[in-house]
Amino acid sequence: MGTEKLLDKLTNLLDEKRHNQQKKHGNLKKLLKKLKKRQEKHKKLLEAKKDPVGRKRIERTLKVIYTQRKKGIKLYKDISNDLKGKNKK
Repeated sequence: MGTEKLLDKLTNLLDEKRHNQQKKHGNLKKLLKKLKKRQEKHKKLLEAKKDPVGRKRIERTLKVIYTQRKKGIKLYKDISNDLKGKNKK
């Protein structure tokens, strides 16, 4: 296989990886927005809730949402940095 053909294959693979990252980046952004809205909604519910059992359940849900958002934000930033790094090259 010639050098040109190898370089073409490599370019196609890199472009496909970049495309998949961009798609994942966009999906993560949408998901993080939805999680933030849900987190705000649960905070309001927690403020309105009076009984301890219901409050405990909402607090657990809030903790899960917060943790997952934190993981998602880290992944989002990692992908953003990776995409920016590829733009500079």
